[in-house]
Amino acid sequence: MIEGTGFGHTPVYPRAEKLSWLPSIKRAVEESVALVMTSQALYGRTNPYVYRNARVLKQAGVVYVEDMLTEVAYVKLGWVLGHTQDPKEVESLMLTDIAGEISSRTLFNTYLI
Repeated sequence: MIEGTGFGHTPVYPRAEKLSWLPSIKRAVEESVALVMTSQALYGRTNPYVYRNARVLKQAGVVYVEDMLTEVAYVKLGWVLGHTQDPKEVESLMLTDIAGEISSRTLFNTYLI
């Protein structure tokens, strides 16, 4: 579980490899570790297609779980891994809304009244 910043970022500096998380993330994915990205942002939604860093992480094998809260994603990942170890199935199940944990759209007044 990675709780990234903003849309789901971690340091991915191609020119400063000592600061980059990318080698560790790639190694984890190669060793069949399921990596799931959530956001630290209040009312956050992850999106791997807005910024380059996130696209690089998505390409490396990180699963972006929309607007799922970190705690919910953690519990769901445990359930998913109890049913399958196949990376494609893990991604598919993590992105399947089972109990209302993923919303298709976050409106400005979703949390503010």
